[in-house]
Amino acid sequence: MEILEKVAYMKGLAEGLGLDANSKEVKLLHVMMDLLDDIALELQDIRDEQSELEEGLDTQEMVEALLEG
Repeated sequence: MEILEKVAYMKGLAEGLGLDANSKEVKLLHVMMDLLDDIALELQDIRDEQSELEEGLDTQEMVEALLEG
């Protein structure tokens, strides 16, 4: 399960508890879950960018190999 899926699962579990949405504890949980969601999205963006960089490096290595050979 990916991090984004885990965060979504955790949000679903929290909503299913049926806690008082106006309590300080629930408000804190919502802020924490939103923060985790933001972190997971940022991490996914970083992973996507890393994959693109790796693909670019692979392409560059192939071009260099062709030029040498």
